[in-house]
Amino acid sequence: MEHIEAYLEETLKIALKEHDSHTAEIVRGLRSVIHNARIEARERGGEIEDSDIIVLLKRELKKRHESAEMFEKGGATERAEKEKKEAVFIETLLPPQLSQEALEAIVQTVLQEHPDATQKDMGMLIKAVLEKAEDGADGKRVSEMVKNHLS
Repeated sequence: MEHIEAYLEETLKIALKEHDSHTAEIVRGLRSVIHNARIEARERGGEIEDSDIIVLLKRELKKRHESAEMFEKGGATERAEKEKKEAVFIETLLPPQLSQEALEAIVQTVLQEHPDATQKDMGMLIKAVLEKAEDGADGKRVSEMVKNHLS
């Protein structure tokens, strides 16, 4: 996704000029992840797509949330705050999340399409909701919503 990469490059320049080492560190890390994914794609004979970059960013966001949670449990609040700040920055790069109501409507539609669905079909239902929501929904959020409807 060229505009994300261009944005990251411009953000890095600004951060370096303003001596903002925290932002520069985040941006360098994200650029590195994208660069490594691009290398892997070339080795397989392909190219990295926009959707691949979104997936990478979501993966990085999930890592930050998990790390923050672990640091908080371990009593390292300063490190947890750093991870949370990184997560907020990554969220600005991702497409906006669907509202609770919009996601609820998609879940209802999928459940109507599969009226005989049970807990065993949860994976299939989550996949269907995520496909309809495109990049506007987090898997954990969808999972919780589908689980509540099936209970």
